[in-house]
Amino acid sequence: MIVRTLTTLLLTLGCAAAALAQDCTDERATDVPGHEEESTKTKRCGFGFQLFGYDLDLLGKRCPKWVKVFPDHQKCQGEELAGHRCVYDEQLEIVRLDCDCADATIIFDTGFALPNCDCDYGGSSGTIEDYQTQECAPE
Repeated sequence: MIVRTLTTLLLTLGCAAAALAQDCTDERATDVPGHEEESTKTKRCGFGFQLFGYDLDLLGKRCPKWVKVFPDHQKCQGEELAGHRCVYDEQLEIVRLDCDCADATIIFDTGFALPNCDCDYGGSSGTIEDYQTQECAPE
């Protein structure tokens, strides 16, 4: 009974090792730098007034409604590296920042102030897959 179990275990491990050796794609994970995406809807954080029913804003910077922050990660893109393979690692969070005009900053000693755009954590906006380079088992 013990011999049969041991034989089965060794055969299973041998098949698994053979499968891993055959799965060596000679590929490495490629670095993808993090980046940000802003909403297309913005408002100007500045002096505002209405003229003939239209809202007009002067000065100040544009403030997006939200910003999505994508982290640095790695992808499998066919970049060659002998004796390695690109494999899944984990899910990384895409962070959403909610933005709005904030308290004004005084311009030098003029007494004039321009509002800033302030963004705070607004939750998760999903996930992105991260991959890694793994050395193949020797044959």
